[in-house]
Amino acid sequence: TYTPGVTDGTKFLAVGKIGVRAHNAATGDSLRSLPAHKGDTRCLACAPDGTAFATGGGDSRVNIWTPEGEIAHTYSHREAVTCLAYDRTTSHLASASGSDLAIWSPITKSATKHKVKARVLFLAWSWSGSIFALAQEGGCISLRDSAGAELKRTEVETQELMLHCRNKEDNELAVLSSDGFLSFHDTSGKAAGKSVSLGRPATALAYFDSGEFMCIAYADGRVMLHSREGAPIVEVAEHNSPASSLAVRTGGTHVAVACQEGHLSVHQLTFATVHGLFQDCYAFREGMTGVVVQNMATGGRAAIRCGAHVLKIAVYERRLAVQLRARVLVYGLPADAAPGDLDMHVIARVERAFDCNLLMVAAHHLILCQERELQLWTFQGELEREWSVGAPVRYVRMVGGPEGHERLLAGLKDGTVLHISIDRQEPMSQLRHSAPVRCLDMSASSKMVAVVDESSEVHVYELASGALLWSAEGATSAAWNTDFEDMLSYSGNGHLCTKTADLPIQRQKFQGFVVGFSGSKVYCLHSLAMQAFEVPLLPTLQAFLDLGHFEKAYQVACLGVTESGWQLFAEAAVQALRLDHAAAAYERMHDPRKLHAVQRLNRQISEGLSLPLARAAALSLLGKSQGDSQHVRAVEAPERTMAKFSDENLVEEARATAQPRGLNGTRLKQSAKPTQKQSSNQRSGLVQDSEHETAATALLKAGDKLGAVDLLAEHGLWDRLLQVAASLDADSAGDRSALQRAAAAFRSSDQADTALELLNKLGDYKAVAEMAVEEQRWEEALVLLRLHPDLKETVPAPRARNLLTTGCHEEAYTLYKDAGMLEEAGSVLQQLLTAAVKEGSFYDAARHALRVGLGALAQVTDKITSEMSKALESFQRHYSKAQIYCGYQLIHQAATGAPHNAVPSTLFHAAHFVLTRLLQLGTAHMPAGVSMVAVLQCLASQGAALGAQNVAAAAHSQLLQYCLPGDQEEDIEVAALLSRCKECLLPEELLPVCFRCGISGDLQFMQDEQCLSCGATYIRSMLTFECLPLMEVFLEEGMSDEEASISPSRFSRCLVTRAVCIIDSIDLTCLHANHRRHMSFGKHPATCRWDKKHCRETERTLNSILSR
Repeated sequence: TYTPGVTDGTKFLAVGKIGVRAHNAATGDSLRSLPAHKGDTRCLACAPDGTAFATGGGDSRVNIWTPEGEIAHTYSHREAVTCLAYDRTTSHLASASGSDLAIWSPITKSATKHKVKARVLFLAWSWSGSIFALAQEGGCISLRDSAGAELKRTEVETQELMLHCRNKEDNELAVLSSDGFLSFHDTSGKAAGKSVSLGRPATALAYFDSGEFMCIAYADGRVMLHSREGAPIVEVAEHNSPASSLAVRTGGTHVAVACQEGHLSVHQLTFATVHGLFQDCYAFREGMTGVVVQNMATGGRAAIRCGAHVLKIAVYERRLAVQLRARVLVYGLPADAAPGDLDMHVIARVERAFDCNLLMVAAHHLILCQERELQLWTFQGELEREWSVGAPVRYVRMVGGPEGHERLLAGLKDGTVLHISIDRQEPMSQLRHSAPVRCLDMSASSKMVAVVDESSEVHVYELASGALLWSAEGATSAAWNTDFEDMLSYSGNGHLCTKTADLPIQRQKFQGFVVGFSGSKVYCLHSLAMQAFEVPLLPTLQAFLDLGHFEKAYQVACLGVTESGWQLFAEAAVQALRLDHAAAAYERMHDPRKLHAVQRLNRQISEGLSLPLARAAALSLLGKSQGDSQHVRAVEAPERTMAKFSDENLVEEARATAQPRGLNGTRLKQSAKPTQKQSSNQRSGLVQDSEHETAATALLKAGDKLGAVDLLAEHGLWDRLLQVAASLDADSAGDRSALQRAAAAFRSSDQADTALELLNKLGDYKAVAEMAVEEQRWEEALVLLRLHPDLKETVPAPRARNLLTTGCHEEAYTLYKDAGMLEEAGSVLQQLLTAAVKEGSFYDAARHALRVGLGALAQVTDKITSEMSKALESFQRHYSKAQIYCGYQLIHQAATGAPHNAVPSTLFHAAHFVLTRLLQLGTAHMPAGVSMVAVLQCLASQGAALGAQNVAAAAHSQLLQYCLPGDQEEDIEVAALLSRCKECLLPEELLPVCFRCGISGDLQFMQDEQCLSCGATYIRSMLTFECLPLMEVFLEEGMSDEEASISPSRFSRCLVTRAVCIIDSIDLTCLHANHRRHMSFGKHPATCRWDKKHCRETERTLNSILSR
């Protein structure tokens, strides 16, 4: 078996007559040998975390080893050990022999044993660890819970069985019989799926971690790889003798084989990528026997189960070809299939076992590539045409064409590139390249061919003439854009390069191989997976605009530029008076106002508007009024200028343009700045005009910023309003008022993003937080809270209430607590406590109860008040409830039949402890959800089983005081009589021991959990509920605070460390020791002092413990 965990599968272990031997997984060299047992070492298992491994031998013993090769624990069976298995979840070890079964717990360091009716051949745990299965001699499968109790027996018609759990998603058992039948069963023992006949006897089985594949060893010495359904895929190895054991490396693809003759071998499997791509349709092999078809543009997927080993895949338009060992399946879409539909069905079966290097599919044909020839086959299995090419074929690509006349490109090792039509015997054209071809592709119009050769260079040729257009270095693969004629993308040397027309090459970091290019997405193969990579188009768009190539720029924009790219293109087209392109851009941007303005200007130009005026109008349309006025001033009279700008309501621009010369041709003086009354009159006139945006511009120039903001907001001119707000200065008093007004306008119009941006600009973080809360943008609100702690009255409470509505009580509690809202935090904890009790999750109830107590304790101050006494009482009461719930969890699991790992002694001590605590609390403070009847029944049953008859009799007597069903009451009376009749001597291992005076106590009279001799309080482990070797320590009178803060804390850590050494885990006992140490009582309880630092440390420790 491979060693997982700390060794990461770099070693594998083998056992035999020599004992245990470790080997290097890469070289097979022997690293170390250990004598394990007296006689043969027969079985081996490794813990899932790599911290231990176990061996079983013919001497009936099981040894548990450390990674260093030392025996840490050992236990024995009645007969020779036959099999071992570790649980992946809890690291429990199951071992079996011919007559008994044992389950070893790493927590208690002990084994629980059960008898079995027949010899156990194989063991397998489920992934969850809740059950495990035994394969027994005679063809029996026994399903058992984690404690070893049998749940189900299933008979199989065979003598020998092997079991293995498939994977954690299915949680199924694979059952392999020695006569070669493979079947699958669920956790209830029912058959899951069809049985598979392997055709010959099998000797071993092992699954890969994913559960997608398994290896099966056969009696003839062969080892085969099978799919998860049992379909054979490929032969892994062949040996002279049958394999007795198989092991698959954790997380890897290495398989170790141990043969019966003593030979060891390791084999590495390589799972190659089998796939096909045509435009946006991509298909790839999944699980070796299935195919997934994916639309790379929409993300849609469809799975196809082929039931056999998939060798090759080919995709072309509406066709998919899948080559299996004995046939080729052709799938197709119906003629009326919608775009993006992937629901393919089998349209043809070619019953031939083809041997080829490459496979392609056309509308009605298959194209097979052999070493030096291409073959054309019909879907009926008839050879229609052959092309002998004279040199080895290195690359073939389908490039499209009408049905029956499809064309393909073939690149040869001697550098020849052939352009072939499947309906012609002779190639349509060919060109010669100077180096062997590695990859090639043809442009969308079939005018250019890109060739990538073995020298990692890309060369672009004109197909008709064979002329070399350009070349570049550092290329491993290339693909033309199917939507743009002159755009090529190629990859190599860690970069993706895009060459468009005569523009410079764009480079960006990239990993993978380019296999397709459509629109703005490059499809690349990286780490055995196909990925879509977005190519930035904005630099190419800008380059074409700078050159004035608007048609090509428009084609680039149509490939998928962002909104800003369309805005850039539209403005450039308007300035150049390419109004058809500008109209198309504004239509794409859904901007009807600009679209109508462009169309109006286009009509004016067609009606004879002069070029300078058209340019001025275009600049005015873009909001560039100063440039507009300059164009007009050059060619128009002042009267025309004033009329034009007045029509557009650009009052200030009209004044600035026409004033220097006057309306009568003479130069006029500059008029004074308008008064407030004039501005008001001007504003009233502007509002009546239809061009409100222009009116707002005039108001801004008049200094009325509030008026401009109100006008733009009133008429919904949000883009212009945002521009105005962006130009305002938040540090200026006047601009600040306008900014506040703009933010309020955006907020009232449900444009939260813009409103938040403006409020951030203003620095009004309280308003930002209020708006984020109102919009339920909790991430932004919490970020603000971290940056500005003064917002704790604004954010936490609404967020906590929102979390409570979604059931996230823990997060709500944390928010309330951090905000200092202790009453609300306590209410949430009470809700969590009630919910945990209702769900039967008493460990969670224990955690919540103690947190409630710690919350009360955190309010204790140095002042002695009645509130402090109440808080201390509340803490002690909730602390006792937490202990009760912790013990009652085990009782509840045992009573309801839920899986648990508690041994009988643990259940006995837990029931006795809970009963004692309940009697101390009294009926007035009885914890909700705790059944006294269940506690007494557990104490009675476990006491009787362990020989504590007097305790069992006392528990039965208490049970008779409750109203129980008639038949149950009779059973209890009989059990009580039987307990009284038996010997009442208590087993010593059940008696508590006082570690102060060393005297054993009496369970029957331990109602105060104190030693009857010295009065010391027993401190119990919250895992096993046994007494721990701890004692309470009090400070000496006269000890100063400085001395108490040093030496007592060291002593506290000593106590905790000692507890850890005993139970291998920090538990509530350690917390109990810390509580009693740091809550140093004097002569009166009122003098108790609590260290809040220790309170917080205790709560953090508790949360980490109970989460584990």
